[in-house]
Amino acid sequence: MGANMVKKIKRNDPCPCGSGKKYKNCCLKRSLDHKMKTPIITLKNMAEAAKLHLNTLASGVNSTKKIVVKSIDMMNSILVATFCPISKDSMGIKIEACQIIAYLSSLFDGEEKLGELGEFGITHFSARGLDDNDDEIMYVVSSKESARFARNGQSVEWLTHTLFQDNTDENRLSQAKVRISRVEKGLRSIISYVLKNRNGIGWWRNVNIRVREGAENVYLNKYGVTTLPSGDELIKYTFLPSLKKLVLDNWNDFKHIFQDVDIFTNDMDRLNFIRREESHNRIISPSLIVELEEIYKRLLGSIEQEIPGTIPHFLIENWRIELAKIFDDLSKNMVELAPEDRKDLKVMIEKFQRYRNLISDLKHKLEGLTIPPNKKKLHSDLVDIVTRSIAALDKAIIASKIIDIKGIENAGRDHERCMEELNDFKVKYLLSEI
Repeated sequence: MGANMVKKIKRNDPCPCGSGKKYKNCCLKRSLDHKMKTPIITLKNMAEAAKLHLNTLASGVNSTKKIVVKSIDMMNSILVATFCPISKDSMGIKIEACQIIAYLSSLFDGEEKLGELGEFGITHFSARGLDDNDDEIMYVVSSKESARFARNGQSVEWLTHTLFQDNTDENRLSQAKVRISRVEKGLRSIISYVLKNRNGIGWWRNVNIRVREGAENVYLNKYGVTTLPSGDELIKYTFLPSLKKLVLDNWNDFKHIFQDVDIFTNDMDRLNFIRREESHNRIISPSLIVELEEIYKRLLGSIEQEIPGTIPHFLIENWRIELAKIFDDLSKNMVELAPEDRKDLKVMIEKFQRYRNLISDLKHKLEGLTIPPNKKKLHSDLVDIVTRSIAALDKAIIASKIIDIKGIENAGRDHERCMEELNDFKVKYLLSEI
């Protein structure tokens, strides 16, 4: 046989690749498959495949049990995996959520490379944990960028770059303790402030005798002394029913602060009920947390109007610090659109989309912050600027895809105006005293 002659492989011959299969069932079959039409990739079938795979994984909190994912759905631009956590505590649920988001990040990362049919528009991955009654107890959302931390095993980085809405029993109890404590401190401050202004430094001697003696006895029993401090110190040993009585006994002095005596009375009664539940470490229901939040905003907001700075300074300072971090992250990850990029439509659309994802992530982070009651309006104005910016970027992306130059320019100007407003906000409220 000549050196240049090649033996023809028959269908039933052993495959020359060494697989041990017949040629017709191995390389020939693959060759034929490649000539067939490529299957259509859809979000639905990829999500279903992801769900099936996730349900085979061992839970990170209990290796004897499997992760239980009920569904994976697209909600706006967020791919949401709804699951039933094995763990019932906050950190355990976060561990399972991290597993789920890590897998989704791995599966859908680089989706734009799949071609037109693979561009699902995913900007965030989310894991939504439900309890046995199908009530949401945890909502976790990561941008595509922060999800990569989960995928790479960088759990600390993932935790610090991810938004959590924690509705577990332990988190609600913790929230209740913090809010009730702040309201109590605020009420003591306003009572001391108002009555001292009316009666002078000896104001404590003029309050209800049962309230006064009750607080004094608590103080004496705690410290075993015979000398009592001033009323500014003794009022710290009163409880909610006593604080309510001090205000109602002197309603004319407090009317301009709390406005409606019936609303104030009801708020104090409900606050005391929730206080008893919290002090005995009973479960604080989601409805009670909502009610407590309204009472918290109403009472502390009224007190803050009378005595600016009564709300713990760290609340405002923490809000300012968190805002500064969010804006710093945005500036570090800013996507620049160079003049040469405008010549390549694909590059321009990709950069618009990346920047839109960053702004969307900014909005999610802003909505997840704890906002001081007296900064609600200011924070709402900030979120509105970001929302309008996202809308402008969406218009720019659509206009780019249909090569609508005028539409791109108009949307770009709208976005630039929003960025100017955002910059003004940073200068006015982050780089100066709040």
